[in-house]
Amino acid sequence: MWNLSSTLVFLKAITTNVNEDGTYKILGPEILVGSLDFHFTKRVWDASLRLTTSGLYTSRNQQQVDAIIENLKIFVSKDGTALGLSTQTSDQELVIKSVTLRRQITYSSKVYADLLLQLGEVQDLNISQNGNQYQGSIKEPKEMIDASRIWWEASIASVSAVEILADNDILGLGEVAKWSPNTIIDKGVVRGMYSLAHEIVTNIDNVGFHKWLSNAR
Repeated sequence: MWNLSSTLVFLKAITTNVNEDGTYKILGPEILVGSLDFHFTKRVWDASLRLTTSGLYTSRNQQQVDAIIENLKIFVSKDGTALGLSTQTSDQELVIKSVTLRRQITYSSKVYADLLLQLGEVQDLNISQNGNQYQGSIKEPKEMIDASRIWWEASIASVSAVEILADNDILGLGEVAKWSPNTIIDKGVVRGMYSLAHEIVTNIDNVGFHKWLSNAR
């Protein structure tokens, strides 16, 4: 999956997730609704449970992103050692700030049937710009690691939480969601995610301890 982060003049960043099959989804500026931080005193890693939503974007933004996707081309370098892409924007109002390539694997839990473990490799492309044209490339793994342009992410997702919050996608202006914070608590979402987070943090203790400059999270 390609992740394009763009900035609009006078607006915050919007993100577009592009899948391998060409489908894509635009996400407005991320807004943090609330978070619950878990601090494990005797462990290297901590954990955080975050509830976020996306800000609004306009039909004009949709057209601008459509142009980027239509012009998107992915290629392999002539020597076969690097992967790259090129695209262009429809105007100077939108500027591409970053492009990342994500490879993600999802595992279901046998103990916590409602939870999913998501492991991903993220590569931050080197971006060059000429007017409204952009090119990005991924270098050799060692070069990417030395430049801190590659990292790994681990996260836990709750199937119940997704089902509970699905109501948000169809809410109209002024409407009130059917769910409440108590709904999430009563369904055991927080309790289950905390238990699995504690187990993961315990098992990966000391992993990354000597990599303070890395982006692992």
